[in-house]
Amino acid sequence: MVIIIIAGTVGSGKTTHIKMVKKAMDSCRVRCNAVYLKNFCGFTHFILKLLSKLITRRSSLHYSPLRAIGMYSPKILKVIVPLAFLIDVPNLILLSLLWIYIPLIISSCNIMVEEYVVGAIGDVIHAYMIKQIPRVLANLLLRIYAKLISRSSLVVFLDADYCILSKRWKMRGTPHETMEYVSSLRVSARLLKEMGYNVRFVNTETDTVLMHDKILSLLLSHIRIHQQC
Repeated sequence: MVIIIIAGTVGSGKTTHIKMVKKAMDSCRVRCNAVYLKNFCGFTHFILKLLSKLITRRSSLHYSPLRAIGMYSPKILKVIVPLAFLIDVPNLILLSLLWIYIPLIISSCNIMVEEYVVGAIGDVIHAYMIKQIPRVLANLLLRIYAKLISRSSLVVFLDADYCILSKRWKMRGTPHETMEYVSSLRVSARLLKEMGYNVRFVNTETDTVLMHDKILSLLLSHIRIHQQC
């Protein structure tokens, strides 16, 4: 049984392809559970959401708690971001155990997880680039996050040109991401590849069905290889 991480830039089609791949795997009788897990989920998200309401005095439906705080007061955000990352480390470790590694052992089922460590590392790189966290903390977080991925995992990184991503954000009515943040996510995938992890890059600008077939082929091939080991 293996862990498959579907990560990528915002708007690259991660959720869409995960749903399509999960349906195809079910029809092929390949056991696979799909979960979403990234940093600032669970307990950390609850704390940040509460802080956002207390600081901004309003509830934001369209922005993450950190973004809402940053729009209200960049100075307050600069104080909160390092603390948020530190609080989130034990939270992400616990959620990784509960949602990924324990089910992997107990249910003998492949786990397909959206975002996960790739997105978390991208957030660390971006926070360091815009000087929200010091280098020492960034290096510490990168080392911890990288250890949460098993060497047998497959990382599929979905991506598209920034102009195409912008059109997709507009179509679905979500906030536009900066070029710097998108670049940080790309750097996170390249960094993991340089560290020796199995990372595959897929451009999602072409036909959705063709991309679906390519991603499904990558996943099934990876699962079969590890079944033979």
